[in-house]
Parts: sequence; C-alpha cells; structure tokens
Amino acid sequence: MLSPIQTGSVVWWRNGRYLVASVTDRSVAICPIEIDPCPRHRADVAPDWFEALNLRIDSGSVIRCVPFGVPVSSVVLAGGLAFNTLMARVQLGISKEVQARAFEDA
Repeated sequence: MLSPIQTGSVVWWRNGRYLVASVTDRSVAICPIEIDPCPRHRADVAPDWFEALNLRIDSGSVIRCVPFGVPVSSVVLAGGLAFNTLMARVQLGISKEVQARAFEDA
C-alpha cells in the first residue's frame, strides 16, 4: 500500500512538526519546522503568511533546511502540503547549506 506522505507534506515526528523534503518507499528526509527561532539560522526559509496558513503552522515559523532521514513508518501526517514555490525555496536552501558545509569542511 502506498503511503499518503509525499514531498511537501507536514508530518509529526517525535515531539515536533517537520516538512518532508523527499520520500522513498522506506524513508523520508525531513526538515524541522522551528517556531520563532532566535537567532535565525542561515538555512532558515520563512514561508509567507499564506504558505504558513496552508501548512497549518504559525506565521513566525521557519523551515530549517537541514534535512535528515528517518523511516517513513515513524512519521505521521500532520496536515498541510507545501506549494511548489515554497518547495523550490526549500530545495535551494538545502543546496546552499550543503555547499556552505562543504566549503567549511574543506
């Protein structure tokens, strides 16, 4: 049976909400959704008010573009699905963070 979880879904994992950056049949790469972080991280992408409403998250929340993998069976849908424009910004944020970390490690 196919999982209803897809790229752009908001899911619950442990005690927080996360945005699915990618999904396979066995695992998901998820990015944390942080509420009013202070200070902000360079990998943070802030949804506009309409995107936040669509994702069912607070308007001050950001998506921290530092994904990590977990088994797909360990996450639960929380409702909300990101628009393609937001997912494009998240994917760009992930790429920039990967490049920055590669530069720092070199």
